[in-house]
Amino acid sequence: MLLERGELSDHDQALLKAAVIASKKTGMPIHCHILEHNRVYDVVHLLEEENADLNKFLWAHADEAGHKETIKFAYDKGLWIGFDMIQVGTYEQKIEYLKEAIKAGQQDRILLSQDYDIHEALLKKGHAHNCTSFFKQFIPYCEERGISKETLINMMTKNPAEFYDVK
Repeated sequence: MLLERGELSDHDQALLKAAVIASKKTGMPIHCHILEHNRVYDVVHLLEEENADLNKFLWAHADEAGHKETIKFAYDKGLWIGFDMIQVGTYEQKIEYLKEAIKAGQQDRILLSQDYDIHEALLKKGHAHNCTSFFKQFIPYCEERGISKETLINMMTKNPAEFYDVK
């Protein structure tokens, strides 16, 4: 689900509540795109009011919102974090988030990917977006700066398998 920008609308609240009900009944996790870091506090408050399992909630685009204190708050609450807006020109910032997650022992709660739904929008703005840069540039960039390939691969394979596993 994708939440609108700005305050949580009645629509967003209804979607979140419906997602919690579905998650409780099916065991499916909730994958939620939150584009503004300050909305995370509102979302967590609503989830807690609904007695949701915060360990079944993923904040997608956490790296786009880019707020370290809010990311730490989310970890502390038990949320999973999606660093998925990794593009050429953002590597330095993204590796900071990864290093902080690893330092905090949260590397097993990170889903790492490259979100392509913005590809056409970037092209329309005149930005070249190399879809292979994630593998050809970003992973080697991380390795050169001390993050093991195994850790990165786990964030792309093992962690999503764990998060999306319905037991």
